[in-house]
Amino acid sequence: MLLVLIPFFLNLTVALTVENAQSNELPNTAKTCVHILIKEPDRPSESIRKATLTTKQHMDRLGQAIDYVANLLGQPPEDPINKQLRVNPIPFIFPGLMSPADIMKILSEYDILNGQEPLEVAVQNKLLLKRALQKVLSPEIYYTYFNHTYGIYELLIIMRAFDKNFIQDISPEDLIEKILSLFPTGLIVKLNKGSQSREQGALYVNEKAIENILSFWSDSKSTSNKEFDEIVSIQYFFDNEPYIVEALEDGFHHDTSLMEEYRVHTIGTKVVKGATFHRWSKYPLPYSSSGPKIKAIEQAVEKFLSELPKALTHKTFLGLDVLVSSNGSIKIIDLNLCTKKNFSNFLRNPFTQLAVWRMIRK
Repeated sequence: MLLVLIPFFLNLTVALTVENAQSNELPNTAKTCVHILIKEPDRPSESIRKATLTTKQHMDRLGQAIDYVANLLGQPPEDPINKQLRVNPIPFIFPGLMSPADIMKILSEYDILNGQEPLEVAVQNKLLLKRALQKVLSPEIYYTYFNHTYGIYELLIIMRAFDKNFIQDISPEDLIEKILSLFPTGLIVKLNKGSQSREQGALYVNEKAIENILSFWSDSKSTSNKEFDEIVSIQYFFDNEPYIVEALEDGFHHDTSLMEEYRVHTIGTKVVKGATFHRWSKYPLPYSSSGPKIKAIEQAVEKFLSELPKALTHKTFLGLDVLVSSNGSIKIIDLNLCTKKNFSNFLRNPFTQLAVWRMIRK
């Protein structure tokens, strides 16, 4: 049995487990990780029995977590019961004088945002979100906007770079050959959590990406001796799938300094006009929504939003990182669900704050 819960831990989580297992009607494969994916309570380390993880157990856990998040995305969104809402007119947002948390609080209080736990918790994991979307969207729609995404450990397991006990089982030369074969047009390696800049080592492309995979693989020597919690959790997939790997198609710049990447902000199924920025500009000024290039990007994003499950577009504020090719097609490389605790850093920008206010006043 995947989960071993002692009475102390059971007392903390059993009510939450039963309630959510009934309300979300989870598939059998996902029920085992519900209580932790929703909330990770504080727990003493000695209260959990440890076990050495095998590659099969890791892949099984990944499948369970993906099924769970896909199930959440498939549920019709519901507004919280007894939510205290403001009835007076929406206040003016003072651009540049408010924090992102202030903006998110206003949006929540005036029912423009609808906090949806446990979805807010689960989708902070980029790997689980993308793979869950792959399950709920048709292949045609999914691969129009996304490339297939692997967890770095998952990729190494698929390539048979480890034996069943996570012991290296391939030569570096053979691993490079397999990577090049799987990603003939190029690849990206990026952090599974957060939105840090490239300067912080969050994004690697092509040769640097391969170097990162090789370094990660060679540093995994102690993995076979590491003990893992027997409880599946969101934190487990941040700790044990810290990077995600995906293809970089032809037509997209492979030089990070030349990449056409934009942050597009959306509320519901609409783009926030005047809040689209080049992702890595030193001077983050918004692009005019009347410009043909930005207008085309924003139209493509709104078409993408219309294809998403309502759980991701019902009273939500998203920060989308959009990669644009030489022919104008787009790929979504990050879909960030903004909450009171996790928000787009561009909300610090007075232009974004003013654009948000203009939109919600309509």
